[in-house]
Amino acid sequence: MMDAHVPNRTKTGLSWARWALCLAADIGRHWDPQLAFVYYRAMTQKGKCHQQAVMEVAIHLLWRLARIVRTGQPYEFRGPNGHPMPLARDRQRLIAEQYTVPDSVRNRTRSRRPA
Repeated sequence: MMDAHVPNRTKTGLSWARWALCLAADIGRHWDPQLAFVYYRAMTQKGKCHQQAVMEVAIHLLWRLARIVRTGQPYEFRGPNGHPMPLARDRQRLIAEQYTVPDSVRNRTRSRRPA
């Protein structure tokens, strides 16, 4: 997966579209192993907070949706090796085993510390 870096992110545009994209990205990371990997890498290796990591997933999701519209191919769940993963239980197991962010990382990246 390519790392899509957009240097000048702004809050321009339709707020409902941004909200819908962020919601799709947050839900998508629970079901798609490749999106889960993007979120996991942003949290663990890049030290981003949850919202920043979800935005990174949203950017990847936008690139993927653009490719789907351009090529006309259906959305396909794939594993980290690029092979299709049609069964939901296999995807869920992979995400739970490899791409679950530890609580220590969540606490480190959390902007509001628990009292």
